[in-house]
Parts: sequence; C-alpha cells; structure tokens
Amino acid sequence: MQVQQGSQVEMEINGARQTWRIVGAGETDLGRGKVSFNAPLVQLIMGAGEGDQISGKILDREVLIKIFKIS
Repeated sequence: MQVQQGSQVEMEINGARQTWRIVGAGETDLGRGKVSFNAPLVQLIMGAGEGDQISGKILDREVLIKIFKIS
C-alpha cells in the first residue's frame, strides 16, 4: 500500500511519532490530524510505502520521515 489521498499514515517525523489522515484541501483539520494532500510535507511522502524512509527539505529545514503503517 502507498500513501495517497484518504490514507491514514503512522510515521515518525524527525523523531516525533505522528498519525495523519491525508485529506482534500477543504478538509484540513490539524487538531484532528487531517492534513491536505497538497501540504509540502505530504507531497514528500505521497507514493511512499510502509518501511520507507524519506528525507527532504521543507522551508529550508531538513526532515527525515519513517513510514510505519498505512491504512
């Protein structure tokens, strides 16, 4: 399974464990863990699979993301 719109993703971002649901732009609710598919960090992980590690830059800051579970 790959990260796509509608996925719930358990991941670690720079050492902090988080669970996000990838939603459409009009459904974003950060307080409930709902993040838009077009957010820069989500763009880094789109198409990634369980066990993948992704690194990149967001706003000139290095990020390391580890994907644990996608549902």
